Amino acid sequence: MGKHTVQLGALLLQSAEIKLRQPIYNRRLRKHQNLYSWVLNDEFIPVLYRVDDIADDKISVGLYQSPAKQWLLKLAEKNALCTKVLELESTHRGCGFNYQLKRCRGACCGHETLASHNQPKAFENYALIAWQSAIAIVEEDPQHQCKAFHIINQWRYLGSISHLNDLPSGPLPRFSRDSYQILIRYLQYEKPNILELA
Repeated sequence: MGKHTVQLGALLLQSAEIKLRQPIYNRRLRKHQNLYSWVLNDEFIPVLYRVDDIADDKISVGLYQSPAKQWLLKLAEKNALCTKVLELESTHRGCGFNYQLKRCRGACCGHETLASHNQPKAFENYALIAWQSAIAIVEEDPQHQCKAFHIINQWRYLGSISHLNDLPSGPLPRFSRDSYQILIRYLQYEKPNILELA
């Protein structure tokens, strides 16, 4: 069992406590009042939302403390997406600026079909993974013969319990980038047992 597994519960609890108490001496884990993520609407136009306002069934990419148009422009350039179709440049007649620079395939002026352009593949590597319901990440410590269930819902840490019949209740806490990054690192290094809770 790796060190990430042993430390998961403690790291999540520490992050939650720091945000609750907000000690001045630990600025790195201070609560971010506004975190944003890009959401693709039905027309494939990215719209910036506060993370706490994003519906569960939406694809969202990136985490930012403020609007991050520059990141999206770089993603569009890397994947030859049309910045005019994405509404990242001012509208005008004719082909967009990126097409003139040969950085996109011209969806804005008929050289590429919108059906071909409007595919979420370019965003998938950056999407926030979502489960259909709350989950329990199982953490076991054979040395001390104990087991903990870390309850996560929409990437919010709700708490750790010893028995699944003690599920926490109440409103979801605000999204925490620190807890999200702790979980991402853990999932990257470990293959945990994850239980989806109905």
